[in-house]
Amino acid sequence: MQRFIACSLFGAVAAQEICDVCEGREITPGARTFEDQHDCAETIPWCADPAQGLAHCGGTCDVVRQLVVHDCCPLPQSEACDICEGRPVEEGATVDGVNSCADTVDYCSVNVAACGGTCDAARVGVAATCCPPEPCDICQGRPIMDLVLESGYSCEESVAYCTNFACADQGETCEDVTTNLGGACCPAGDAGDAAETGTADDQTAVEQPVDGESADAQPTTTAENQPADTTEQPTERPTEGPTQVQQVAAPAAEEEDGFESGAITAEAKLTAFLIMTVSSMWC
Repeated sequence: MQRFIACSLFGAVAAQEICDVCEGREITPGARTFEDQHDCAETIPWCADPAQGLAHCGGTCDVVRQLVVHDCCPLPQSEACDICEGRPVEEGATVDGVNSCADTVDYCSVNVAACGGTCDAARVGVAATCCPPEPCDICQGRPIMDLVLESGYSCEESVAYCTNFACADQGETCEDVTTNLGGACCPAGDAGDAAETGTADDQTAVEQPVDGESADAQPTTTAENQPADTTEQPTERPTEGPTQVQQVAAPAAEEEDGFESGAITAEAKLTAFLIMTVSSMWC
């Protein structure tokens, strides 16, 4: 049983391929690694072999590359990642309070596998601290729309990121990013004005009377929304008031007298006169 297990482990190790640590590049003559304690020409073959030191040098081929490539077989400058993109590295700055920016930029530029896996990832992790770009004022004070872009990120997230980092998918320059990303997330001119005034137009439309609507249906000013009148009102009515009331009431009294009322015709008056004459004769 023990022999079977040993054979199985040996077969599994033998099945692993030799790690191509330098990926075809030559080992730099005289270079040393692991804090200058081991010669690269001896260390790389030993760490690359699963049957020898792969487990001691990190356990996987990717980890071994991260540990020794920078010292033993770095990328040529033509293939190196331009992390700072021409900007100077800030003097005295550190990435984590220990490793200097100068050393970190130099290391990650030729060993992106150990600094995020890609050149873009290395820039994000290092450039913001060691050689930050000039902020790009994408929206220039305009409000950011509540919108999710095709990338899956919201406008707010994208604008915040692209303000301080390169956004190749939006353009190579700040002007390009302002045109592309800014045009989608914080448009200027008529589009931006329309978005801002849309609510105000809706409110104004509610206050305007509808064509054909009666005057009674339109909003009117009431005593409730008028300012209080603090002027003291007179306590006595003018003397002309009672006279006018009497003049209006006078015709009503005249109408009770049939003879003087204009409503009684001449024939009616004559008939009444004859009846009164006859009655006096009988008496």
